[in-house]
Amino acid sequence: MNHAPSIRFAAIAVFFLAAGCSQEPKQPSELEQQVQAIINETFAGNTENWFAVDSSWGKTRLVELHGPAMSWREENVSETERMNGVELKAVVWVNCRQFRSFDGKWSEWQQGAGATQGMGAVLLEAMGPLTAHWSAHLQKKNGQWTVNSGGAGGQFRRDRGLLRQLMQQASA
Repeated sequence: MNHAPSIRFAAIAVFFLAAGCSQEPKQPSELEQQVQAIINETFAGNTENWFAVDSSWGKTRLVELHGPAMSWREENVSETERMNGVELKAVVWVNCRQFRSFDGKWSEWQQGAGATQGMGAVLLEAMGPLTAHWSAHLQKKNGQWTVNSGGAGGQFRRDRGLLRQLMQQASA
């Protein structure tokens, strides 16, 4: 069971789809590049399944998200924040249809927020990171980017080496 293919293709495709189908190739903005970097540092997998390292509740485990969907939005920077050096802010979040974790053995699949249909799905999308399995707040202040992540699903770590190690353990 090899889940090593990168999610970069899927995430880059999302950016191109979001940019529209214009004739001219659009270069991603600095903010789009930062969002992409956070996703690439946090998740591995393919279009159907993403894997991440969860370090919640004093334990480190592998989490598999089935049917992941990423969204993001730029947030307004207040005048006060600008006076304090904040240049850009955004939030990125990931939902999934189902998820499970590996801590020596795989747990049973659980329903994710991304499985919600109809008006519930519209409400979840409007609430964005508040209901997401994972979210991250990005901020550029005085030329430096910082990231604070979390979400209902746990504290996902940006550690590609540990992620590869846990994926190998889970596939053995």
